[in-house]
Amino acid sequence: MSSCFCAGVGKETIRYTPEMFPNFGENYTGIHDLPTMQLLLFKSGDAAAALLCVDVVILNIRDEMLHAAAEYLSLKEEQIILHATHVLSTPHFQKWPDPDVCRAAAAHYGAVISDEEAESYYRRDHAMIRAHMDALKNICTQALSSLQPAWVGYGEAFAPVNMNRVVETEDGWWQGMNPEGASDHTVAVIRIDTADKTPAAVLFNCNMAPGCLEGSVSETGRLVSADVAGAAERFVEEQFPAAAAFYTTGYTGDQWQALRAKLDYIDRGGRQVTGDLKSAGFVLKDILGARLGEAVVHAADRIRTEPVPAGTLRLIHRSWMYPGQKVSVPGGMLTAPAKACEYLPAGDEPAYASFLQIGEICFVLCGVELCHETAMKIREKSPFAHTVILEFAAEGGGYMPEEIFYGRITYQSVKSRYAKGAAERFAADVSEFLQIFYRETV
Repeated sequence: MSSCFCAGVGKETIRYTPEMFPNFGENYTGIHDLPTMQLLLFKSGDAAAALLCVDVVILNIRDEMLHAAAEYLSLKEEQIILHATHVLSTPHFQKWPDPDVCRAAAAHYGAVISDEEAESYYRRDHAMIRAHMDALKNICTQALSSLQPAWVGYGEAFAPVNMNRVVETEDGWWQGMNPEGASDHTVAVIRIDTADKTPAAVLFNCNMAPGCLEGSVSETGRLVSADVAGAAERFVEEQFPAAAAFYTTGYTGDQWQALRAKLDYIDRGGRQVTGDLKSAGFVLKDILGARLGEAVVHAADRIRTEPVPAGTLRLIHRSWMYPGQKVSVPGGMLTAPAKACEYLPAGDEPAYASFLQIGEICFVLCGVELCHETAMKIREKSPFAHTVILEFAAEGGGYMPEEIFYGRITYQSVKSRYAKGAAERFAADVSEFLQIFYRETV
C-alpha cells in the first residue's frame, strides 16, 4: 500500500421525522433543523484511523455504531474514534429491549405511563436508532468512495462565543454567565484539501457544547435543533461549497454559550433570576453560528496545506485510574446552589483518552469534561506543534474539575464521580504520555 496520506469525507443528515415525537422523558415535540453525522477517514501506508462525529448529547448505542462502522470501513473498532458533539438540543434515546422495560423506567422516575404509551415510546426510540444507523452506513460509503491523496493544514481563529459558567450567588456557587471567569476563545481550525488544493473538509474545535437552546421550550413546543454546531457548519459550507464542515467540541466543564435561550442573571441581592426567551433562542443560535463560522472561514482561508509525512498517522488509546467519590448534599439531590455537602470516598474510577496524530497535529480525545485550567496545562505542556482537545470522544465521561471547585461546592464538583485531585493527576498523566507519544514519532 502507498505511504501517501489519503482522506475520505462523509456527511449525512440524521433524519428525524415528526412521527418520532414526543420522545420518552424529554417531550421533544418536533423539529426546527436537523443535526448531522460526519466521518473523516484517514489512511497512510498500513495505518488507518477514522473520526466519526455525531450530533447527539450522548450515545447509548456506542457499541453498535462502532461495530457497524468497523464493518463498513473494513477497520478494527479500535481504529475508530466516536465523538458525540454534545448538541444539547437533540433527543436522548434508549435501545429498549421491549415496551415493558420502558414502562418500568418511567415508574422508576415516578411517572405512570399506559401500555399504549410504552409501546409508542419504544417504537419512536427504535426509529431514532434506525435513523442514526442509516446515516452511518451512508457516510461510510461516502468516505470510502471519496478517499484520495490529501494535504492538511492547521490554523487558529478567535471567536468569543463561549463563556465561563461558574457563578457565585447568594446561595452558593452555581451555573450561570460569568464573563470575568477564565475562557479560551481560540478555535483550532484544520483544513483538509485534495491534491489539487480544493478544500474537502474544514474541522473546527470550539470550547463549548452546542447548547444555546438547552432546556428552552418555544411557543410551539420543544424542538430538535443542531444548535450552534449546525448553524456554524452551514455558514462554513456556504463559503466552501465543496467542503464538509465539522464542528468538534473542546473542553466544556466550566464553559457554555455566550448567548442562551434560557436567560439568567444575578440581581442586586445576589440571587439568580432565570427565564426562557423561547423562539428568540433560535435567533441567538444563528447569531453565534454566524460569528463562529465567520472566524473559521477567515482562518481556513489563511491556512496553507502541506503533505502529511509518512509515519505520522498514528492512533493509540490509554486509561488511568483515580480515586472516586460519592457526594451527599442536604435534601439528597443537587437542584440548586448548596453551601454544604459531604464528599465521601468511593472506589477508583477510570479515565480514558485516545491520541490521534496527523503530521504536526495531535488530537487528545477524552471522555471526561475538563475545565479551563486542566485543558490549558495539557496544551501548554504538549510537545506537538498543535494540540487539539476533543471531549465526549472516549469511553466514560462526567465532570473532572480542579481542586478549587470542591471547596466552593460547585455543580461540577458535586456531579463528579472523581475525588478532588483527579484533574491535576489527569493533566500530568496526559502530558507525560504526550511526551512519550511525540518521541515515538517515526
